[in-house]
Amino acid sequence: MVIYYAACALITLVALVILLCYFRSGRINFYFLILMLLMTFSNAGYLAVALSTSVEEAVLANKICYLDGCFIQPVTLLLICAIANIKLPKWLSFAVGVISFAMYAMVLSIGYSDIYYEDIWLERYGGATVLGHTYGSGHDLFYVMLVGHVLAQIGLLIYCFAKKKAVSRKSLWSLMILETVSVVSFLVGNFIEAEIEVLTVNYCINSWVLLYMYHRGMMYSLNDNIANTFSDEQKHCYIMFDKGMNYLGSSDNALSLFPELSECTVD
Repeated sequence: MVIYYAACALITLVALVILLCYFRSGRINFYFLILMLLMTFSNAGYLAVALSTSVEEAVLANKICYLDGCFIQPVTLLLICAIANIKLPKWLSFAVGVISFAMYAMVLSIGYSDIYYEDIWLERYGGATVLGHTYGSGHDLFYVMLVGHVLAQIGLLIYCFAKKKAVSRKSLWSLMILETVSVVSFLVGNFIEAEIEVLTVNYCINSWVLLYMYHRGMMYSLNDNIANTFSDEQKHCYIMFDKGMNYLGSSDNALSLFPELSECTVD
């Protein structure tokens, strides 16, 4: 089992290194980077749990693992909004952040209080260390947060498919894959032996889906690709296509001259 966790940690690390090699500044790219970091740290945490030799070590490693559950979902929500050009109210963004940090504060209390884990102990499975535990009331709130995020994200994606013609369908389908893989891995993890952490495979898949999205997203980032060519967007129009003559987007001036462009669907 140690080899299993080591392989998952290595796969997400390689994906992160590839992203960093091609990383460029930008709002959407920031969310990609944060998600990849969280997945890499979480898989490293699961490996650390498997290698731990004491309860204290396992608890510390487990707290690193929970970076995923507490922060990946809210960052994914922000990523969807950024890709779809949806602006969340400031109070809502603040509330999402406060809830996530409050959840992680309860995770950090593991070993000091029973609000999140009522009891903890070490087990061995397949040559790896497993942190045995019984859930406390705080974990129930954690599940409520997760379900709320998943429902909100799926709802946003459905809305984008129906209303947002200017958003890449390939990016939307990639995001839907992220949601589907996460939900399936969660359900599978609850039906098989609890000693095996299926989420590590989920992060391996999702990290490479994010790499694909990042590669595709660079084509749709009009500011990144056009700003150096047109220094004053107010005086120019542009319409973008890829090599396959798929529509990628256009400037506001082009939309004003050719209103029919608003009916074009990206990709």
